[in-house]
Amino acid sequence: MVLVMVLVMVLVLVMVLVMVIVIVLVLVLVIVLVMVLVLKNSFFHYYHQYFSLYTIHHHYSLSLYTNHQSPFTISHFLSSLLHVPLSFQ
Repeated sequence: MVLVMVLVMVLVLVMVLVMVIVIVLVLVLVIVLVMVLVLKNSFFHYYHQYFSLYTIHHHYSLSLYTNHQSPFTISHFLSSLLHVPLSFQ
C-alpha cells in the first residue's frame, strides 16, 4: 500500500514538473516570437551592419597577417571578436 502511494506521489510530482517545464517553454517561445516581431527590422539592420563591419575588419586583418604565420590563429580570432563590437559605442 505504502509503495503504491509513494509511486503515485512520484508520478504526480513528475507530471507537475513536466507541466511547469512545458508552460515555461511555451512562455519563452511566445516572448521570443514577440521580441522578434517587434525588433525584427531594427535587429536585421543592426545585424547587417555588424556583419558588414566584421567582414571588412576580417579582410583587413587577413591582409595584415599574410606576411606572418597562418591568419587563422586564436589571437586573431579573439581580436576580431573584440574589436568589432567596440566600434558600435
